[in-house]
Amino acid sequence: MFDVQPDIAPVPAGTAVPLFRLLADAGRLKILALVQHEDFTISELSFLLEESQPQISKKTAALKKAGLLKTQKEGTRVYQRSIWGSGQITPHPVLQTALQEGERLLEEAGVFARIHKVMESREAGAQAFFEQAALAQPQTMPQANLAGQHLLSALLPSRRFALDVGCGDGGLLPILAPLFEQVLAVEKSPAQMAQTQNRIEAMNLWNVRTCTERFESEEVMRQADLKGGADLVVSARLLRHQASPQKAVQQMARLLARGGILLLADYLPHNDHALQQRRGDVWLGFEASHLKGLVAEAGLTLLNHFNLAPRYFRERHDAHLPMQILTAMKPKGENHGPPN
Repeated sequence: MFDVQPDIAPVPAGTAVPLFRLLADAGRLKILALVQHEDFTISELSFLLEESQPQISKKTAALKKAGLLKTQKEGTRVYQRSIWGSGQITPHPVLQTALQEGERLLEEAGVFARIHKVMESREAGAQAFFEQAALAQPQTMPQANLAGQHLLSALLPSRRFALDVGCGDGGLLPILAPLFEQVLAVEKSPAQMAQTQNRIEAMNLWNVRTCTERFESEEVMRQADLKGGADLVVSARLLRHQASPQKAVQQMARLLARGGILLLADYLPHNDHALQQRRGDVWLGFEASHLKGLVAEAGLTLLNHFNLAPRYFRERHDAHLPMQILTAMKPKGENHGPPN
């Protein structure tokens, strides 16, 4: 294995020639550069680079043997992952040059223009599942509970505007509506949004508006901009469906106002492969350290992290899975604005 740890700049004696030989292959350079942007499976790399899966497997095996690539298993999928982390660059001069050349080759081959197709394919299973309109009528909440929640809104530092991204059938809206002056419920699935509309009408949640879009869309950003950003962005069990959790968290951070809070609720790592297949999940939960790293990369300050007691959602289909809650704040000195 080559000694290419990110904090070591010189190439150790005796390893330079094998390293140069490894990086002399254009295909390996492209793979090495590509995983700096996202984690990819062998089949996804095969599609992006227009090479056979056996060829890709051979090249990734060489990179892994050299310690330049690692893997992450998610159910039946195995992702090829950068050893430096997505978006990070090693200070090793030889590898810096290799990554730069890999980027040039990817650009020249038009690979970056095809990445969105891979991302869409990852989320296709979840999209198909949620397009199946639920048969059950949405549950409502006693009016006394709504009044009690409204009293608690006085405890919030700012209660102008909340965003529920990936709101599903609107289950959290009866909780958010009494706490905030206005709530925007965002859901890309028309079938799920129909359930949300039923809930809004049944409970007279007059201060909730809806948007049938992806939360990354220009329309959602425009509505957030009109409010100067959201005081709260809620993402409940959404990240596990996202093709790129890193980019999803970065977009949620952009939707926040200065001092606004992001609330993430999602599974800890689990092995329920049947649920993953049935509901089209991309990821089998997240390590706490992974979520904390995502919010830090997005420029947010961690406020709290804890595991949710199962007794709070024992009636749910996923009550057997460990759930975690994370909150993080956007620094007050950072201006809200549209994505770069």
